[in-house]
Amino acid sequence: MQKLKEPLVIIGLGKTGLSCARFLLENNYRIQVMDTRSSPPCLTEIQKILNTEQIFLNGLNVEILLNAGTLVVSPGISIQTPEIVKAKASGVEIIGDVEIFSRFLQQKAHKKIIAITGSNGKSTVTDMMNFVLNRAGFKAQMCGNIGIPVLEVIQKQVEYYVLELSSFQLETTHSLNAEVGCILNITPDHMDRYDSLADYENAKLCLLKQSKSAVLPYANSWEVPESIDVVDFGVYSLAKVYVGPYQNQNWLYVNGTPWIDCGQLHIYGQHNWLNVLAVIGMLIQLNIELTQTIKQAIMDYQGLAHRCQFITKSQGIVWINDSKATNVASTEAAIFSFQLEYKKRLVLIAGGDSKEADLSPLKPLMNENLAGLIVLGMDAQKLVDLMEDKEKTLKVKNLQEAVVHAHKFLPEGGMVLLSPACSSLDMFKNFEDRGEQFCKTVRELYA
Repeated sequence: MQKLKEPLVIIGLGKTGLSCARFLLENNYRIQVMDTRSSPPCLTEIQKILNTEQIFLNGLNVEILLNAGTLVVSPGISIQTPEIVKAKASGVEIIGDVEIFSRFLQQKAHKKIIAITGSNGKSTVTDMMNFVLNRAGFKAQMCGNIGIPVLEVIQKQVEYYVLELSSFQLETTHSLNAEVGCILNITPDHMDRYDSLADYENAKLCLLKQSKSAVLPYANSWEVPESIDVVDFGVYSLAKVYVGPYQNQNWLYVNGTPWIDCGQLHIYGQHNWLNVLAVIGMLIQLNIELTQTIKQAIMDYQGLAHRCQFITKSQGIVWINDSKATNVASTEAAIFSFQLEYKKRLVLIAGGDSKEADLSPLKPLMNENLAGLIVLGMDAQKLVDLMEDKEKTLKVKNLQEAVVHAHKFLPEGGMVLLSPACSSLDMFKNFEDRGEQFCKTVRELYA
């Protein structure tokens, strides 16, 4: 591994920071750790492996940062933080755990990186790719933004690392050397951390400069390096892999030939068909033959919880948990996916902290397709304001109320979709907590 300049200061003592500390100590680096909080999540574990004089809390010590050789910044910390900007200006290198991982793997040519990013769908695609590869007999390990720090699994005996990467992780990664890089989509998100959509887009697109090949949406407007081979996917027959009609059904096509009937998939909605196409595109780029085993694995894949997750169907009403939809584009995709079958028979439960995002793109979809809108949380009124017919809206205090009242909008059945378009943190621990409470309440309703 290319030697990292010492001393290294790890900023952020969550799961990622802890994994960095452990890995760097195992490789005999001199490290210090720092956090703006007084009691970060992994402090107890850190105290077991470091001395007190190596741990700094309650802020960023500029003097220590300026005397560092390298800053290892966790994804939750903005690299635009003034103290970090000052250190960078003085010549201190700024990297993240994925950069350390990438440099270490340069010695391991037999281990290949598959990198996946996008505003929406990346967790599902990462999980699906990992599932399909392992089902087909390859040794694959997913890690990264999906919740498993990359340095925790770096010693595993695998053929493929399947990395979910956020824009924050990509900002501090420069040496990825991925076999294939997949960008699913780029829509406004994290606008509380970026100055503009262009800045956010650039953070995502830097993946292409670190990939040998790419899988991208058809007809994207991004600047793609000429040297990189691209497989595109979409709902257009000009794409390499696409969704199209066959025998009065929607099918997934590969090279112009229908390959999988969408009705045989276990994940719902058009956006999930596109996720499957992205996986197929990556398999093509990896020169993995699309065998019957691969096809069966794709059809067997059940999806992740809280991503258009089917809960139950009772009394003519289908209940879907899409709590992971923490931004406008995710909720747009969910409504769009169900609009053909459930137009005017769809109740949307939404709201929370919009993170200063513009919610107005939801307006036409909501007014054209919803039988009712139930809102809760900090920015509930912003969503109500988008509905022209206020009789179709209802403000509630909690999810339990939302579930109880959803029926009144659907006298003849339909779908109730929790797809909040907002962060959960104003009312819940996280989006998982929000989704679990919703599922529990729905199941209790029909118990």
